[in-house]
Amino acid sequence: MSNSVPEVSLAQFLQDNVGLLWSFVIPVAGAALALMAKTVIETYKSFKVLDRQVRYEMGRDLLKSRSESFQALWQRLECLAKYSSREFSRHDAEVLSDALSAWYFSEKGGLYLTDRTRDFYFALQEITSLLSRFPDWCCRVRPADPKGVFTDLTGPKYVADFTSKEWKRFCKSKLPSVLKKTLSDKGEDAAVSYFAVMQQLSSALRDSLTHEIDSRLQASRPTKRRENR
Repeated sequence: MSNSVPEVSLAQFLQDNVGLLWSFVIPVAGAALALMAKTVIETYKSFKVLDRQVRYEMGRDLLKSRSESFQALWQRLECLAKYSSREFSRHDAEVLSDALSAWYFSEKGGLYLTDRTRDFYFALQEITSLLSRFPDWCCRVRPADPKGVFTDLTGPKYVADFTSKEWKRFCKSKLPSVLKKTLSDKGEDAAVSYFAVMQQLSSALRDSLTHEIDSRLQASRPTKRRENR
């Protein structure tokens, strides 16, 4: 009687031992999937941390560059200071217009303007350029209340009543026509109005600059603890 082991095909073997195979495959596959899921989650978390870090560094560098840019622009607006005894003439308006253009195209100039500050910048540049082309005029004494002169000339609405886009459109469309009506006035009042308009546009621009970089933000300082005696 032969003791040889009968041959079993692979298909038959798999069919006869399917339960055993599944009892081995399922735990292994589950462990592999769990490991893959853990790897994906950890990779995702790493990318999120890296993304936050990159965004933080980019934001920090942008704020630094923007602050430097705005400081340079701020200095160019000193000529329109309310509290100054200097005269301001058509020639000064021309010099200011050129200085604004030079700043805008400098390495750290208009490239760093936000959409909002850009609207206020061009509102000022539009009117400054216009007034630099008016016949010779000179504001010998700067008005004590430039805002009052401005609203008397343009109407009761002021910058706070406009969005930046509306303010830019107002300064490009309505304000020039109001100013051109004063050309027949050769007296000091017209020159005072011209200066007051530019001073107020400059003030609106400066407010928008401080708003964008939070330079008026109150710094929090650590308080010294009192020791109990």
